[in-house]
Amino acid sequence: MLNRLKNAPAYEKTIFVLMNIWLAGYFLSPTNKQHYQFFILSIVLSAFWLIFTQKINYRSLLKSKVIISALLYALLFLISIAWSNDLGFSEKFKDIKTFLYLIFFALVFLYVINSQSARLTTVINILIISAVISLCINVYLFYGVNAEPISARFSGMGRLWNPLWAAAMYGAMALAILAILLDKFNQLKPIFRSFLILVFILMVGAVVLTQSRTPIAAMLLLALFTVIMSQQSLKMKVSVLLTSGIIGLMALLYFLPFIQEHMARGQSYRLDLWFGFIERATEHLILGHGGGSNVPISSLVEEVDGWYHYHSTYIASLVEMGLAGLFLHLLLIVTTLSAAWKMRDIFIVKVAAIVFIYTCILGITFGHGILTRMNSQWLIFWMPLVVIAMYEIHNNNVSVRNDSLEFQSEGSS
Repeated sequence: MLNRLKNAPAYEKTIFVLMNIWLAGYFLSPTNKQHYQFFILSIVLSAFWLIFTQKINYRSLLKSKVIISALLYALLFLISIAWSNDLGFSEKFKDIKTFLYLIFFALVFLYVINSQSARLTTVINILIISAVISLCINVYLFYGVNAEPISARFSGMGRLWNPLWAAAMYGAMALAILAILLDKFNQLKPIFRSFLILVFILMVGAVVLTQSRTPIAAMLLLALFTVIMSQQSLKMKVSVLLTSGIIGLMALLYFLPFIQEHMARGQSYRLDLWFGFIERATEHLILGHGGGSNVPISSLVEEVDGWYHYHSTYIASLVEMGLAGLFLHLLLIVTTLSAAWKMRDIFIVKVAAIVFIYTCILGITFGHGILTRMNSQWLIFWMPLVVIAMYEIHNNNVSVRNDSLEFQSEGSS
């Protein structure tokens, strides 16, 4: 890992290692609490050091429309905490910290990666290896130690405790690996190519085992889109699509009874929740109830009466920050995708954009917001966004680092 930083000072190597350990913790940390504590010890302290030693060129951040859009959304969230229904300073400070944590992560990531694709490739490789290790551990614990039946919704330890979060992370890795395979297929050594194909299959299988419908649908649709839009030959595309189609059809026929039983769950009260929250949103339509507010709904449906979990990041923005927040949320997505499209020739940007789109689709049916909780969904929304913003800054021939005597890069493709 440190080969990418041969000429870097010791503090930079330390920050890079700490950041990668924390990122890997999304897959490997045994508990959420331990992962959060390591975030404080690694990312937060690193960010404080970068800020107080004046390592960041803040003007460079204004060269990115993505960063500006993200700041507008985050600042509205921060300001809206003033009128939230949280009681006491301690509760409001928890919400303020979520704003600061995003800033700290972005600064550390932008500084230590510094638009250098070699370093970012190392991060991706570490995440792939971490995902494989975690999947092996979680399968053993779930089906072996806990003796759960195959019909149970698969989940893991730590940040993957919920089937939805597990599906989100493994699905994101599946799409990232597919994008790598399609773009670098002829450049990869056969052994690495075979390894990535195997890992892709395992990640897809893990998502299916969670029985989380939105992640499954989003993953399959984006996988199809990624294949069609790839630079591979028409013959390769047709071969991949036909093979996948045949395997998918066989799996569908084999598991049809189970799928029919599973679909009987219906919409899991999502519509009842959303209509209830939209009704609450009309009480403070323009600026919302305030960032971090608990806004329980009143519903005739007993199962959701009194709930305050939005199950949609878009509904969350509407309820907590009103139409202004929802507009800035959508503006942030459009700005990020527009920037990614302009830089679509950059391989890393393509990978980031695919994961970002995947997360935006997931946000339709689950999540408590894009800022309020530093869970798996938080990572796969903000990390691709920061990557795209980083290359946007890079393309303006400026550096995010004050300690760069001149604009340098190890390559951006």
